[in-house]
Amino acid sequence: MPKLHQTDRGPSSGAATGASAAGQVVARARSDLQAGRSGAAQAACEALLAQHPDNPEALHLLGWLALQSGQRGRAVELIGRAAALRPENADFFADLAVAQAGLRRDADAIGSYRRVLMLQPEHTLALSGLGTLYRKRGQLDDALDCFQRAVAVDPDMAMLHKNLGGLLRELSRTDDAAESLRRGLEIEPDDPDLLKDLGRLEADLDRLPEALDCYRRVADAYPSDADAHYRIGGIHHRMGDLDAAAGAYERATKAQPGLAKAWSNLARVRLTAGHAQAALEAAETAVRLDPGGSCGALADQAAALHELGRSLESQALLAYDRLVYVGRLEPPPGFGDLRAFNAELARAVRDHPTLVHEPSTKTTRGGWQTGELFDGSEPFRGLELRLRAAIEAYM
Repeated sequence: MPKLHQTDRGPSSGAATGASAAGQVVARARSDLQAGRSGAAQAACEALLAQHPDNPEALHLLGWLALQSGQRGRAVELIGRAAALRPENADFFADLAVAQAGLRRDADAIGSYRRVLMLQPEHTLALSGLGTLYRKRGQLDDALDCFQRAVAVDPDMAMLHKNLGGLLRELSRTDDAAESLRRGLEIEPDDPDLLKDLGRLEADLDRLPEALDCYRRVADAYPSDADAHYRIGGIHHRMGDLDAAAGAYERATKAQPGLAKAWSNLARVRLTAGHAQAALEAAETAVRLDPGGSCGALADQAAALHELGRSLESQALLAYDRLVYVGRLEPPPGFGDLRAFNAELARAVRDHPTLVHEPSTKTTRGGWQTGELFDGSEPFRGLELRLRAAIEAYM
């Protein structure tokens, strides 16, 4: 998900530098930067810091340049020094948070963003950045609060609506998510990320023509966008139009020949349509591109070989005699037998707080699905221990 940060708008101006010689140097460096002369800006700041090592504006500007060039560690050092010298400057802390997040120092970045919001409660980019970090850590209520506050402050920034819509979709608030994404598209009608997000949401809701329209708009504007063609293929596949699906998957593979999932889906469509040889070639390509992640393509490769009368090769791939193990788990400690444990496990699943009927973001239909069960609580911990022991023994 794209993130909105201070760095997207250039370095902040910091506190007024006045008419001092140092201030004039920093002002010229900013002018150089705005004119695209980053090398001159960097040289000016370095020369100034050689004489005045604690000039906060020069430290910040040099740190910002380091951040733009991917030197996040140096950026944290320089911007951190600037922020320590100017603890009242919210933008310094906002840029520091971006650099810290880039180093996966999420706790530090959260602290910096919170400092920004203590100084400027309506700092849009800090609200967005903090919400993104909360979402990453699973603190979805906190993330929602940040994103909603950011949209309230700056309702005309399309990416804020994208962030909010994505989170609302994750929370299964699909109608609210659609409203947020459509609001973003009112501001940026041709934004490909917003169109794709809305397309995924429409597909989740089985509004396939609407989803198809979103993806087609992306593909029309960006013919080399392999993901758009791939998703168009998926919609046609769900609608039962195998020829259109195959055509879209082929366009995806031409746009990005290394896209294994497009080759895999093309194999499935070709197999369903009765074109075993074409399915075999696509499946073999998918497996070659992604040997460790193409279980579906391997299955289709085996099926295509069988259809072509090459049963021995098909059986060698399936390898039921070598790769399938059937065993019986012993009940975890505290349970007299497996029946008692299974009864407790069933009760815990039924009562689990994440249990949802037909979650909109999953393919489950006519059934229920939970979130992560192996969270260390019982009886799931006992099941996990027994499963891991059996897997390790098999391996």
